[in-house]
Amino acid sequence: MADISRVFALLKISAFGISILLALIYSLTIFFIRRFHHRPNILTLNICVSMICASIFWMDYFIMWEYYIQDLFTKKNCTFLFYLQSISTSLVPLAFVTLTINRFCSIIYSTKAFFKTKKFVIICVASQWIVACILSLPFVFDIKPVMRLRIIYVRSI
Repeated sequence: MADISRVFALLKISAFGISILLALIYSLTIFFIRRFHHRPNILTLNICVSMICASIFWMDYFIMWEYYIQDLFTKKNCTFLFYLQSISTSLVPLAFVTLTINRFCSIIYSTKAFFKTKKFVIICVASQWIVACILSLPFVFDIKPVMRLRIIYVRSI
């Protein structure tokens, strides 16, 4: 009989795989069909790319957690792992915030031409990725207590 934790791990891994596939199909449609190259679709493409990045990270994380846990929390990659975890977790909500701010500025400042350009969309998307990287920086500098607990937990398994 299968272990219930393995079944849930496989369900998580397959759900993230399906998310990657669907986001990839949607983003390739936006990317390659010229008539979809409008401002709202560029922001939708940003959401898809953020979802792909987050899903790839979490799918790899759960695969490592289930099958290669001794390699997951080593001293040399623990800080980088938590940094990537923080970035990948914050990318999707920040992408929706970026979409909301962009739409808000486009509606409220409808007479200003700058808020209706693709340049403003690119600035919004770039600022989202920069904010995600900056918000995750505390994990680089203050992760040692959490890292020690995870390494002790892994050794006890």
